[in-house]
Amino acid sequence: MLRLNEITDEAKQKRTVILPSGETFILQIDYLPQQYGWIIRELIYEEVTIRNLRIVNSLNLLHQFRNLLPFGIACISDDDIEPYHAENFLLEASKLYVLTEEEVEQYGSFLRGEI
Repeated sequence: MLRLNEITDEAKQKRTVILPSGETFILQIDYLPQQYGWIIRELIYEEVTIRNLRIVNSLNLLHQFRNLLPFGIACISDDDIEPYHAENFLLEASKLYVLTEEEVEQYGSFLRGEI
């Protein structure tokens, strides 16, 4: 897992993420104060664009897109409290990770009861 560091408490953040394979994707996350939460406003990888996906505690937020993306994104929070506040990532109460293709497959195996 590759941790996405340097997430601040700014309401709109955009970055290019480099995968272990050398490929990249663009990730824009936004904090919505009226909804007390973070969303993936836009994720762009090659021809695939995903918009407006709420960030919640999950071992793979992108599981439903596993046939389109060779990676996943996990959100893990202290005490399993969802990232409700703008400063959750800045204070490291919540952390985002990029999963490799192998880790995505392991998670799928876990969900299918194979592990």
